[in-house]
Amino acid sequence: MALAASLLDSADEPRPSSGSQVHLPTELVLAIFSFFPHGRASQSTFFALVLVCRQWYGAGIAHLYHTPYLTPSSFMRFVATVIPTSSKPCVRGDQLAGLVRRLDMSRLVQDRKKSITAKLLGRTKGGLEEFVAPVASFAWADSFPTSEPPKTLTIKPRSVNCFAALSKCAYLCLLDLTLISESISLPELFHVIRAMPRLRVLYFPRSSNYHRGFSVNSFTWPPSLRALTLAGGISDHFLLTANNIPPTLDTLTIEYCPFAKGIAIRNLLAQLAPQLKNLNVSYHIPTLRYNALDQLLLICPQLHTLTVAVDYISSRFFQEGNAPNPSHPLYLLTLESSGNLGVGQKIFPNDIYIAVCEGGLANLRQVWVSERLGWTSGEMKADVRDLVDLLETNEEEDAKRNGGEYEEPEELAIWKGTRSRTRGPSSAKAGVWMFAS
Repeated sequence: MALAASLLDSADEPRPSSGSQVHLPTELVLAIFSFFPHGRASQSTFFALVLVCRQWYGAGIAHLYHTPYLTPSSFMRFVATVIPTSSKPCVRGDQLAGLVRRLDMSRLVQDRKKSITAKLLGRTKGGLEEFVAPVASFAWADSFPTSEPPKTLTIKPRSVNCFAALSKCAYLCLLDLTLISESISLPELFHVIRAMPRLRVLYFPRSSNYHRGFSVNSFTWPPSLRALTLAGGISDHFLLTANNIPPTLDTLTIEYCPFAKGIAIRNLLAQLAPQLKNLNVSYHIPTLRYNALDQLLLICPQLHTLTVAVDYISSRFFQEGNAPNPSHPLYLLTLESSGNLGVGQKIFPNDIYIAVCEGGLANLRQVWVSERLGWTSGEMKADVRDLVDLLETNEEEDAKRNGGEYEEPEELAIWKGTRSRTRGPSSAKAGVWMFAS
């Protein structure tokens, strides 16, 4: 931000002009930029605005570099801009790198020099808050046969270790390592994240490998961690011994874990039950049985939102004996499906309808369902409409009880969309949401 501030300070003072150009106060220019969200949609807009004049450049340059949209065609030009090749201390590229707040390299799939990623992290570390790692240009990390962390994160002769640069990004709030294709060592990963006191969201890499003798309790989790996604080589021993997860964690996702078994997952959920508000158990866990999570509501009695694959639950999930008494606080339920043979015939709208009527899920207002379950077929449409009517009626009673006004929906609250564009609970009314998996 120092570059933007210096440019604002050096902006020309308003001068009388006989032309048609109108000078706007800097505060108003800043307000104009604040109307545009950071991201791909506004990238071209920010670029056009900073070309208006020096004043607009100073006000908008921080917005332009806040969240750069990186593609294979634009990546090297971005690197050439923020990583100066000159040894002169006045090179502006170094200052531009300090304006980057989110570095998303997920769209870079080709194998580039790993030193480029390390250099980018080194240049942007002063202000970087979110980092999404690329698929193929993140360095391979040597594995450690024991639970002892490495003494130092040194650069290996055969590979540039991006973890060394990543460990210096002390202001990171989000770290997404999901797409990394190289095998990642869990001991080294924990050695890196312990130096990130502000980290709130962490995605484990799907390629992480587990080592015998590795004890998660011998490492320190980030103290401010709020959301955690477990993936990759997570074993039963890891899940059974993870007793030091910080109490700030309230959102947990478990996916792409080929070695995790039901008893270990249930043990971890029981341990985190008092603090968990949001839970996602994906269908990429082949070791789970068809009914492994039928008692999930009893294990986690504080959940507000739940996403679960119907591969791991049966109709008994909604029966009275598997719901806490009084009613569970669950507000939003998402049912995913792998589409495997027989999975589409496990859960029906009437199962949820009965659970809501009997009181076990009396607080449920929104249901998101994969189209793979076949709820859009003619036979089930009537049952879906009945479920929607029940959810809307309960929401109307909630509004009256709280002294508010209930707005009647313009049409039946059955929506369709894609899984990546679903609406959050704060922006959608009661009803059923169908999405394409």
